Amino acid sequence: MIGKQIISNGFGATSKYVLGKEDAELLYSNMGGANYQQLSQEFAAIARLRPNNNRACLHAVLSLPHREDDQGEVIAHESLNNNQWVEIGQRWLEEMGFTDNQYLMVRHHDTKHEHLHIVANRIRLDGEVVPDSYNFFRSQAVIRKIEQDYELEAVTPSWETHRRAPTTPELKEFERTGTGSVRLTIAELAQEAASNSPTMPEYLDRMKELGVEVKVNITRNDKVRGLSYSMGAYAFQGSDIGKDYSWNGLQQYLGVSYVQSRDFETISQGESRTNNSKSRPARTSQQNESGDRTVEPTVSQPAAADHQFDPGKQLVQTAVNQLNRNTEQLTAAVSQLDRSTDDFSRRLEQTNSNSRKRATNLRRDS
Repeated sequence: MIGKQIISNGFGATSKYVLGKEDAELLYSNMGGANYQQLSQEFAAIARLRPNNNRACLHAVLSLPHREDDQGEVIAHESLNNNQWVEIGQRWLEEMGFTDNQYLMVRHHDTKHEHLHIVANRIRLDGEVVPDSYNFFRSQAVIRKIEQDYELEAVTPSWETHRRAPTTPELKEFERTGTGSVRLTIAELAQEAASNSPTMPEYLDRMKELGVEVKVNITRNDKVRGLSYSMGAYAFQGSDIGKDYSWNGLQQYLGVSYVQSRDFETISQGESRTNNSKSRPARTSQQNESGDRTVEPTVSQPAAADHQFDPGKQLVQTAVNQLNRNTEQLTAAVSQLDRSTDDFSRRLEQTNSNSRKRATNLRRDS
């Protein structure tokens, strides 16, 4: 089984796409809406409990694998009935932390391999938010269990194939603490930053906001020859994280867009992530994934010492900064609400006063 996830704020567009496909079949929903407009409004009502969260909409797709015959035609060799799809969808949601959330499940029949679309609200009914840290990693762990229980073929999706497999120390650390190593953390954040097909400058900016510095390696004749990632005291070449996260892999597998005439000047600016070959220090002998010697510091290998570093430190700082911004926005919103309440009270009092006057006049006239 293959699992894919997209997180956004687009309940309307996502619900319309999922329910608007020809032969789309709504298998289950814990909401009252009968069409995508009504369901979108219900999602939005709960999402307003966290007005500053612009990542409330989870769109997940669970797919059965398929094969091709000698003529290249798709052959579906596994099948699940609707009840089994609902069971699997609910189990996936529960183990991913969606225990008190709105969701719907829709089965599409537009391809020869069976698949289920899940749209869920990351904002719980009590206003708490379902964490999305390591969601790709956690999803694969859940899917592996589902494959075993339903005797389905185990399939490794392309993004997991191109990501370097976790080392034994990394797996033990994840089982013990529920958090990944620095390398796995960078891979997870890179997957998030590459969502919705950003341009290369947008991808670099998103990674920086998430606490990861991405340095583009440029040759003396202004050719991009690769990139490296650093978080805290650790740095890795893109290929050390996985094939998807190299310069070419970002474009080929994750959909990051790069146009030389549009983006080169931008990525060449900002010393925090690029180095101009004309002014950079002497090169080291280390080679990057494209064969060009990189100007970055010696890259740490993801050895056993890696998992001793707290990979959440940068994330915590980012979250604290975001919380401070949210607090300021909430304070301003409360002040505006107080003003609105005072204005409403004055209007209500004026209305009541007018009503009393009209009642008095009516009694006098009678």
